[in-house]
Amino acid sequence: MAALVRATLAVAAGLRIAEVIYLRIDIVLLERLRGVEETGIYAVAARLSEVWYMVPVALMGAVFPALWQRRQDAVGTSADCRHRSTCCARWPLRSRS
Repeated sequence: MAALVRATLAVAAGLRIAEVIYLRIDIVLLERLRGVEETGIYAVAARLSEVWYMVPVALMGAVFPALWQRRQDAVGTSADCRHRSTCCARWPLRSRS
């Protein structure tokens, strides 16, 4: 179990680093191409737009545990069976030719 936790933390850290690079690479490139003044204006606008990126992330972080608990409570109940039957009904078992 400890090995799984270490592996998961390593992947999560790598993804976080990739996310930071992805969100900042445009500023680095713009500075090289257009100069400091225009990059500063762009960086302020980009920072303001990143706030809206974090809203759904924070919301899901807050709501997901309750959703997961609700799913766990529904396993084996009629609601779970109803969900499984509708999921299966959407996928044909064989192709229609």
